[in-house]
Amino acid sequence: MWIQNDHFAERFLGREMARQPFPLAISATRSPNKIRVFVFGESAAFGDPQSEFGLPRMLKAMLETRFPGTEFEVINAAMTAINSHAILPIARDCPSSPGDIWVLYMGNNEVVGPYGAGTVFGPKAPRMAFIRCSLALKATRTGQLLERMLASLDKRAPSKKEWGGMQMFLKSQVRQNDTHVDTVYANFRRNLDDILSAGHRMGANIVVSTVASSLKDCAPFASLHRSGLTGSDLQKWDELNQKGIEAQRAGRPAEAAEQYRQAAQVDDTFAELHFRWGQCCLALTRVDEAFQHFTRARDLDTLRFRCDSRLNEIIRTTASDREAEGIRFADTAAALENPTRPTERHDDIFYEHVHLTFEGNYLVALSLAEQIQKFLPENVATTTKAQQPWPTLDHCARRMAWTDVSRREAASMIYSRLNDAPFTNQMNHSEQMARLGRQLEELTPAIQPAGLQQAAARCRDAIALSTNDWVLHSLLGRLEQRLGNYANAAKSWHHVVELMPYYGEAWEAFGAVLAEQKQNDQALAAFDHALQIEPVSLNALTGKGQIFVSEGKFDLAASSFEAALKIKSYWGPAHLGLAKALDAMGRNQEADRHFREALQDRLNTPASYKVLGQVSFEKGWLAEAARNFSDALRLDPSDAITHLDLGVTLGKLDRQAEARTHYAEAVRLDPNLAEAHARLGLELGRQGDNAGAVEQFSEAVRLKPDYLEARLNFGIALKKQRRTAEARQQFEEVLRRNPTNSVAQKYVMSLEQAPAISRP
Repeated sequence: MWIQNDHFAERFLGREMARQPFPLAISATRSPNKIRVFVFGESAAFGDPQSEFGLPRMLKAMLETRFPGTEFEVINAAMTAINSHAILPIARDCPSSPGDIWVLYMGNNEVVGPYGAGTVFGPKAPRMAFIRCSLALKATRTGQLLERMLASLDKRAPSKKEWGGMQMFLKSQVRQNDTHVDTVYANFRRNLDDILSAGHRMGANIVVSTVASSLKDCAPFASLHRSGLTGSDLQKWDELNQKGIEAQRAGRPAEAAEQYRQAAQVDDTFAELHFRWGQCCLALTRVDEAFQHFTRARDLDTLRFRCDSRLNEIIRTTASDREAEGIRFADTAAALENPTRPTERHDDIFYEHVHLTFEGNYLVALSLAEQIQKFLPENVATTTKAQQPWPTLDHCARRMAWTDVSRREAASMIYSRLNDAPFTNQMNHSEQMARLGRQLEELTPAIQPAGLQQAAARCRDAIALSTNDWVLHSLLGRLEQRLGNYANAAKSWHHVVELMPYYGEAWEAFGAVLAEQKQNDQALAAFDHALQIEPVSLNALTGKGQIFVSEGKFDLAASSFEAALKIKSYWGPAHLGLAKALDAMGRNQEADRHFREALQDRLNTPASYKVLGQVSFEKGWLAEAARNFSDALRLDPSDAITHLDLGVTLGKLDRQAEARTHYAEAVRLDPNLAEAHARLGLELGRQGDNAGAVEQFSEAVRLKPDYLEARLNFGIALKKQRRTAEARQQFEEVLRRNPTNSVAQKYVMSLEQAPAISRP
């Protein structure tokens, strides 16, 4: 079988920044009843942020539902951060044969990707001859050795050499009229032609699509004035633009649009001006005009992360009217960016600038599937009636096991992403964050036990329809892990590694769930298997170290964590694990150093921040604990448990007012969190709000009857309200559950000496 080359992208992005492809296992032979569809492109085609629900998976669900009895092997040959320079060799390497179908959905990264005008990965917009020669050299061992020698001369800190998201490009702004952009367009056209030629030689039929991007909901990332603008003209432009902004904020869109029109007469190349102008036109229901300004704003954006009009026009002219050559064109951009649709919620289609939501992937897949259908053999095409509609969004969701759990995970990842530049520089950033924050909160029930169980049930239903779908088994494994059903999770991950034996991350996950069940020998074997596939697997080395710690084999644990740190010296989880091992060995000074390293080399995820917050709290480093819990909430503000943990930490720092705010938020987000009610009751009692305290303590003991500390405080709050009979009941209930509780004994004795006064 053919499998993915996890190191392929090093040729284009360098060893540290290289992204990994989707796991593949393509049989060397193809059964007569199987149709292969290869999907090529960048992150939008790959399915970022959730490739398991991305465009290739959606196409598979859609085609297999409409054409029952035919197996569609839809292969995700897309990758994050690449562009057409990398897509061409991927296409040439694919084990394609006559009758296969290729799908091209590419164009977003031509300027910022390898060899683009705004790239951070090497030379900017060189000529094609240089690019082809360079890539040919890098494909050889000699070229790779030379590349590593050059990389060794880079004296930046190791953490600065890794992928840092879109903020890496902040200093790589490129104007639309930059001469290097013309080179980018020429190179893209050449690569597209060569990809189509390669597909034709292999006998593949090809669907080429324009690329859609968010227009009305994605403000420009950066704007620049035209070159040569004089100081007086700039001042005039600023005055007109500011008047427009003020009128727009005051709800006077017609006046604002006029100010923007006058500003454009001075300088019409500032992207944000057109975006604001488009918003005003939309408010005035001048839809076509609004669409033109939103499009212009995208094309003028100087951080060029979106496929612009010129690139889409190259796709359109290159692929149109070539049906006789086995090439069909899908104008997806026109379908999703239609000027008659801008009043609809495009935030249901795009997560941010280009990445598609589940609904967005459905719409793009539908556009592509309508063209794919025309390439299917007659015996397949006739298995469905011509008038039968394509499967609905809900049908695809059931088949792919898409649930509110996955929807919330996606929203959480995007919320985290939008916390960084360049998103934070967008003029509508606060509105985006508010919308995502509401969505996270609304979807919180999905990640509570009942929601997780519901999602797991839907996943099992999907597996019943497609028993050999390793992606569905991995989804179920993750859900079972979150539910604490580690035995079932292990079964799911065992299915995954059977179906995908060369998928290292699956072996890591299998090892992790086995370790949770204390099946340490089997877990170690799984981690070793992951290391055979990928010798620099940090998760496998860290997982092995954690098992050795649990067994008290601290020397072996330290060796495993140190091996991880030799690969990546700033790998926070290994520093944390090593610190715990050294602490257990009595080497406290060394342990503290690694604890501090872990706090410095933090992974930018809510889960990582929460773990560091808990460790810091246990160590008594309260300021560090507060910082990490706060950072976790910055990325996921609807996590009730983290609000509670931060509240407890702030309380110990004598910041009671802030603590009270977080307890109240925890209660609001999760009314079933007994400890949050109890903590809020304590703070209200300290304020003298005994009625409020009684209400919170009452709810805490209702939710958790054996929560004796809350019951004691409930009794004390009742006593302060002179509700002595009710207070006595609470203290006696504490003693019934714990007869030796001295505090309850003291209060019962004091109440026996006083008359019973009870408020109605």
